[in-house]
Amino acid sequence: MKYLRKLSISIILIGIAYVILTKLNILPNVMGWFASKPVLIQHTPVVIQNIRAMSELVTMATYDEAVIEFRATDEANMMNKLLRSNTVTKHLVLIAKGTVYAGVLLQAMPDSSIHVTQDSIHIQLPKATILEVKCNPSDTEIYIEEGNWTTVEINELKNKAKQKLLDNAIYNGILTKADARAKQVMLSFLLGIGFKKVVVN
Repeated sequence: MKYLRKLSISIILIGIAYVILTKLNILPNVMGWFASKPVLIQHTPVVIQNIRAMSELVTMATYDEAVIEFRATDEANMMNKLLRSNTVTKHLVLIAKGTVYAGVLLQAMPDSSIHVTQDSIHIQLPKATILEVKCNPSDTEIYIEEGNWTTVEINELKNKAKQKLLDNAIYNGILTKADARAKQVMLSFLLGIGFKKVVVN
């Protein structure tokens, strides 16, 4: 019993001495080995570089179709042109299907748009813009074709169809939706790499 009592007293004294020495930073605190460590975030320049590496962030795409109709008068020959008679009406109806892509250009973001403080970040995203209007030839159908049409004329109408697809997308709010989606995507990305407080404007 005396041996156990002496052993207990010795253990208590060693424990007290260890606590005092760790408080004085003479011995390492073993409990600190198991404590949760704060998340260390990369410095601002590295964060900026990683975001810019994403280049174009496509956040919205709309699929639509545009109908373009064009009529023109084609004089048959010089005599008919002079007489203003026997004219032939040219009529073309073109149906084009395509996709309009919108998003933000991250590669052009200035350094001043990103602020990092420890595990917090504030980022000002560029406004969404139209990135591409994609209309493949296979998605274009000539519905009505009357008269003789040159390749140049048909290509001009196809360009008008692409412009109409773009106008429809903007009218339906593609840029506003792309802005909102970009903020959501960036928020999830920054939280995923370890930031605790994220503000995206």
